[in-house]
Amino acid sequence: MLIRLLLIIILIVISLFCWLSFLNPADVDFHFFGGKVIPTDLSILMISSFVLGAMLVFISTLTRDAKRAIEGYQKSRQVKKGQLLKEELNRGMDHFLRGNLAKAKTHFAEVLKRDPSQIDLYFRLSEIDVKEGNDEEALHWLERARLIDIRNVDILLREAELCQRMKRFDEAIRTLNRAIGLDETNLKALKCLRGIYLEGRKWEEAIKAQKSILKLTKGKKAEEEETCFYLGLKYEHARDLLNRGGEDPRFKRSRACSYFNPK
Repeated sequence: MLIRLLLIIILIVISLFCWLSFLNPADVDFHFFGGKVIPTDLSILMISSFVLGAMLVFISTLTRDAKRAIEGYQKSRQVKKGQLLKEELNRGMDHFLRGNLAKAKTHFAEVLKRDPSQIDLYFRLSEIDVKEGNDEEALHWLERARLIDIRNVDILLREAELCQRMKRFDEAIRTLNRAIGLDETNLKALKCLRGIYLEGRKWEEAIKAQKSILKLTKGKKAEEEETCFYLGLKYEHARDLLNRGGEDPRFKRSRACSYFNPK
């Protein structure tokens, strides 16, 4: 409607100029770029200038409206996409809570195809695979999540837990060390690392991890518990040195006794 009205106004103005030009003829020289002179009628020059200005305004208005229309279309598509993803996610969660893991996995995977940035879904899919006894696939989901967010400590902790479950202790240790590198105050990572060293009877490494835990532990009761744990580690290390063969007994006994000193 607005375009039609604008065209009608332009036609009326042009008609008016043509009528005035017919009543008042006047010749002028129009100097174009480069010094070229074009003889023309004054009314034609005025009409041409007006039409050119009107066209520029029309084009700029049309461009602005087109831009707004495209932005509105993109926004509506994003809203629609968000609604579809939410519905897909809700269906997946419903199946997950009902215990229908296969269907839940299908819906979660479909959501990730459309939006790979949802880290929580990688955790869900990994959890489903663990419940189904597919630890390798569960680890694969966590590795994909780490590619999305390389500084997410929770992902590294889940990976380390799964590697420990799969008896990949060296890989679990490397993963936990990466997590500690990102967050040196993460007690969960340090305790997991200590647990792996304990399982492997690597007393010196376990004691080193326990020292870091002690530095971060707050609260009198917690400090007492961790100190006792630290002394217990030193005791076990000392026993291991005493029971280990292939060394001079006097040297072993002297070295072992030094570990009873808690400092």
